[in-house]
Amino acid sequence: MKNGIISLLLLGIVAVLLLLGIFIFGPWELSGFGQLSQRQGEQAASAAEIAFPGPDDADKDGFKDSVEKWIKTDPADNCADDARDAAWPPDLNNDKKVDQTDTDAFKPYMFKRVKDSNRRFDLNTDKQINIIDVNLLRQYYGKSCPYYFLGGSPAVHEVKLNWAPGLQLISKNVYTQIRYGDMTQAQTTECSNTNSALTGSNAGTLISSDFGIKSSPALQEGQTSYNWNSNTSNYTPIPGHTYCIFIMQSDEQRTTSNVVSNFVEVTLPAPSPLPTSDNDNDGFANKIEEYIGTDPNDNCADNATDAAWPPDINNDRSVNQADSELFEPYFFSEAGSENFKVRLDLNADKKIDIYDINVLKKYFGQSCTQ
Repeated sequence: MKNGIISLLLLGIVAVLLLLGIFIFGPWELSGFGQLSQRQGEQAASAAEIAFPGPDDADKDGFKDSVEKWIKTDPADNCADDARDAAWPPDLNNDKKVDQTDTDAFKPYMFKRVKDSNRRFDLNTDKQINIIDVNLLRQYYGKSCPYYFLGGSPAVHEVKLNWAPGLQLISKNVYTQIRYGDMTQAQTTECSNTNSALTGSNAGTLISSDFGIKSSPALQEGQTSYNWNSNTSNYTPIPGHTYCIFIMQSDEQRTTSNVVSNFVEVTLPAPSPLPTSDNDNDGFANKIEEYIGTDPNDNCADNATDAAWPPDINNDRSVNQADSELFEPYFFSEAGSENFKVRLDLNADKKIDIYDINVLKKYFGQSCTQ
């Protein structure tokens, strides 16, 4: 009798542990337990660190060729052509996206020995089907294919983006876009396409496959990089701000959109503080005036050839439209190029762009006197 009670207690403990494991780890839908919502999955995916594909990943889908050969997906194809085309490892039902139906597909095979018939689920090739394989899938939750591995390198006024594989422009009716959200302006720490804070004036399209912007042409087949700055987008990156960036595909009417990359957070460094010594009290530090060639000891021009006050480009003792028009032939030039004119680089960043115009605009309509 005593042994029977002990056995029942042990069985009860085992049952509790099993239920606890399902509650914490359960990848399939069970009322009240282990349900992975789309939003939870997307947040888990955006938090995951996804490495760029290496040379041993021919189709650049994030899984080595050796892994794909083991699980029997096509190592030379990164997106399913139809429901029978096993191409992208986490897309278990070959519908070109990773969602709850893919995690549900694990249910019959969890904790079972790997055989030829179920090795498709052994995503980490350890000959076991368990929570580790589910977690590999979750990195891509809420994403579609072809999937791009996106990276970003920020500078003070620019973000250099690169991705792999090269863009695959599926058809004229499917548009590929690089999207951004200003997390600093939106006062949010969540980088995802489902964050309602990253909408409206806090978000937008940097560039698309169906239109070019300014000096940047539309996204091209095979393209692997894009430099985001004031010359290539209608949205100028702001120093000190953090941005959420990702690649999205949309239909012609923009009614259906799918995220096809990881989410990247980039923070532009704040510009270094400039020396503040200003001998002539004209609003420009001595170091700036020495660099652009105006007189740091004179705050107003004596004549048409006396460069004294930095925003007074034509030396007529006033700042107006005539000064701003002098920027036009040199706009978008950089130090080292033949067209660069240091006199116009009012913020001393070795570029002539909208930031220099903004400096001049602070003094628009003002005049100087000696």
